Amino acid sequence: MYGINPYAQAGWYNPANPSSINERQGPAMSSQPPTFGALPYPDAPSPSTKRLVFTSQGAGLIQSCDVVDADTRLTYYKIKMEGRGYDYTSVQRPNGTQVGYIVWKPQGPEIELFGVIGTQNARDWLPLSPDQSSRFMQFHGKHYTWQFARDAMYFYGYTLNRHQQLGKVYPAKDGTTVFEASELVFNNGMLESVILAITLILSERFRG
Repeated sequence: MYGINPYAQAGWYNPANPSSINERQGPAMSSQPPTFGALPYPDAPSPSTKRLVFTSQGAGLIQSCDVVDADTRLTYYKIKMEGRGYDYTSVQRPNGTQVGYIVWKPQGPEIELFGVIGTQNARDWLPLSPDQSSRFMQFHGKHYTWQFARDAMYFYGYTLNRHQQLGKVYPAKDGTTVFEASELVFNNGMLESVILAITLILSERFRG
């Protein structure tokens, strides 16, 4: 059983379906995002946000690239793809220090984020919902959701039993991918986990 490709689900560029490209850049993160599935509207305005750009271009999927601040152009991370027996994708700091990786094994990708997430099957780390509309994620015992929509992928957390939009991922006209995130993502130490999750989800090789 294979899962969805979020690009195809969202209408973004998909090599298997080139006519499905979304021509406009995604809108700014709203305090009243569209409701998908059982997710309610949040009650409070979103905190201030930052935008990071995955500079990968071409096929519309995350490949070897830098992750840079959209305003200052400061590099936060580098995504590098190489061969180590199996195809191997690493997430590195600008100085080359590796913080995590994806190993693309035939039976499914395997991930690790050093000191945070032990080696495990990616499907166990980001399980797909029964209706294939979202993926679930845990960080330090808290639950989060990646929700697929037509023009973007939304990142939700839970605060006092309410969903709170923490970020969104969308394609820009120039072929890059934008991650617009609440400062909460930057301030609570989860940014590396989120970058690894985006790199994994926006790969046509991650299924199920």
